Parts: sequence; C-alpha cells; structure tokens
Amino acid sequence: MDIKEIEQASPGLFLALAGHDAQKALFKRYVNSIVIELADYCNRVCDYCPVSLIDRRSAVNRMDTDHFAKILEDLGDIDYDRDICLNLFNEPLADDGIYDSVRALKKAAPNASVWFSSNGDYVKKSTLDQLADAGLWRLVVTLHTEPGQDYDDLERLSRYSQFSARTGINLTFKKYKPGQKIVATGAYKGIKLSVKAANFADNGENRGGLMTDIPVDHLRTEPCDRPFDDLTISWNGNVYPCCMFFADSKEHDDFIVGNVGDADSLFALYTSQLMASFRKDLFSHGPKMSPCDTCTEYCTDEGPEHERARAARLGQVPAAD
Repeated sequence: MDIKEIEQASPGLFLALAGHDAQKALFKRYVNSIVIELADYCNRVCDYCPVSLIDRRSAVNRMDTDHFAKILEDLGDIDYDRDICLNLFNEPLADDGIYDSVRALKKAAPNASVWFSSNGDYVKKSTLDQLADAGLWRLVVTLHTEPGQDYDDLERLSRYSQFSARTGINLTFKKYKPGQKIVATGAYKGIKLSVKAANFADNGENRGGLMTDIPVDHLRTEPCDRPFDDLTISWNGNVYPCCMFFADSKEHDDFIVGNVGDADSLFALYTSQLMASFRKDLFSHGPKMSPCDTCTEYCTDEGPEHERARAARLGQVPAAD
C-alpha cells in the first residue's frame, strides 16, 4: 500500500498535529492499546531480553505517582475503552502495587480491557484471586527457558504441569509447533489465561537492535501498525514509538517521543513529529529506517489476515487494478 491509497485514514497521522481537541480526537480514533510499564524490576535475566544487558534486579524503580495520575486523567477524559497492557521489560507481579494499579485503571476507564504478561513465577491461586477482584481481563504467562538453557518441548511441557498443579487450572492446548512454540489457554474467575512457551533464541525479537544474537534473516520491508495502534510508556514516563524500545538503553535515547511529565497530554505525545515520522516509514511496503529495518514482528507468520485487519483499522482500500 502507498500513502496516497488511503481513503479514510486521517492525514494527521503523518504530521505533527497541533490543538488539544484535534490531538485527542485522533488518539481516541486510532489507539487500540496503551502499554504502561509501572515498575522496572524483573526477577529473571533471560538471554534473549535486554534485561540480560542492563541491571534491573538490584533496585526497584516505580513510575512516578504524578505520571500515573496524569495517565488516568487522560484516559478518563476520553472514556478509553480498548486494551491497556501493564508490562514491558519487567515482571508486573513482583510489585504488590499491581493490584491497586489495575483497580485505578478500571475506575478511570471502566470499559477498558486491562491485561499483562508475566513469567509466571509469582502466579498462584491467591494471586489470581486478587487480580480477579481488581478487574483484570487477561493474563498471559510465558514459561521462559533458564539462562544458558536450550529450548526443549518436553522440558517446557513439564513446566505446564507444574503451573497447573500450582494454580489448579486446567489448560487446553491450542497450538504446538515442534521446537518452536506451545500455547495453551484456560480461565479463572473471569480472567482469560494464555500460557505459552517459545523458542525465543531462534524466533525472538532483537528489541530495536539490542539483542545482536537474535537471528535476522532479512531486512524488513513489511508495514507495521504499532505506532498507529499503540502508545508505549516506560517506567520513567518516557514514551517510545513501540514496545520494542528499552528505556534503560542509551542506544534508544534518540527514539524518545517525550515524557508524560513534560507533555501537555498523552494525546500530544501520540501526535508528535517523531511518531508521525515512524508512521510514514512503516505504513507502506518498502525498506525501513533503523532500527525498524531489522525488526521481524508480524513479518513471517501473521499472513494475509493480519494485513487485512491492519488495513481495516487504518481505513485503507486496495489500489485499483
């Protein structure tokens, strides 16, 4: 698709947009997912994650309460009713404040779907009870391999058994790709559960070029809808074009869109010049600028259904024959 083939997508997506009302309207129309990293701590150091490069275990840094309050205010202002994800490169359940944060988000945006990913180490029945009471919609548990350990299907399946025994949840296996991925689903008191194991060493993301051991077999030419659909906020209030950027890495400093504490609103950050430049680059097929040129997300296994869904969200129509 070429930008000139847009029928309904707003031109405001591709330029820095001024005016609070216009910014708010564009944000409300297009943002389907808000990613909020409430704290930086992670109890694991996976080989395929930037946490293996930069210390996130010796201290706990939490999002400034004023930053979080500002996020709540803006979401309430537009009655935000789509996804809110509460993790980036951290373990949300390592912080007992996660329950109050979920409650606060559900109070500010009662129609939003609040969820997050976890490594599962802290998940037990009492954890799930508190999350259900707080209003969590979905929990994705990733059963990671240990540092220095190769992915093995049978070993991962034993972890599934341990998880079920610990939580009492019966899981239904939905996907199995030998040597690559296992996915199971379940439910608990209204929380949708997805439990997965994956060979991230072979098929993970290089996280904006930070993970140099993750294989990249071609330079990206596919479009990406992340900077259209998402707003990503790190623990320190910095906003990035997508969830692949790591707040603690100096290599990604040039890609900071702005900070929640300095900006007039979340809407102003979404409609900034840097976000517009990423959308221009990632909207159509063709070579991408760094670091998106080596990103493989949605490149190989999503297929035409993902492309059609993306086109529908952006109001694209196919070029005339």
